[in-house]
Amino acid sequence: MLKLIYILIFLEVSYIAQKPNTNKLEFANRLEVNFLKGKVIAPFVLKDKSSISIFKELIRAPKKNANLKCDTTGEIVYFNNKTELFKIYFSTRISKSKYKSPAIIVQNATSMMSYRVGMYLDEKFYQFNSQK
Repeated sequence: MLKLIYILIFLEVSYIAQKPNTNKLEFANRLEVNFLKGKVIAPFVLKDKSSISIFKELIRAPKKNANLKCDTTGEIVYFNNKTELFKIYFSTRISKSKYKSPAIIVQNATSMMSYRVGMYLDEKFYQFNSQK
């Protein structure tokens, strides 16, 4: 019986350790997106609440997928003023990923990227890299 209790406690702690701390995200009021491939560009910053809420969705409900691969073509950093709250990595085909499916890495778990965020990131990457 005691072993069962220890096992249950271990599983609970393991689950909590893997789950992102989304409580901090409620305070995010700024995002920085850095593309790591393509032309060297400065990060673009998002401050409007509607855009930030769309990017928060990525972390609130990640769906782990063991078959999905992410080769980190960019990063999204969530801030409260100047304090970094959370960072995730992403890859999309347009931002020079070698993998077909857009993906994110949230605390060592790979998940599909939402369609809205994927399209937004691809559009920004294209804009930055097509400028002369």
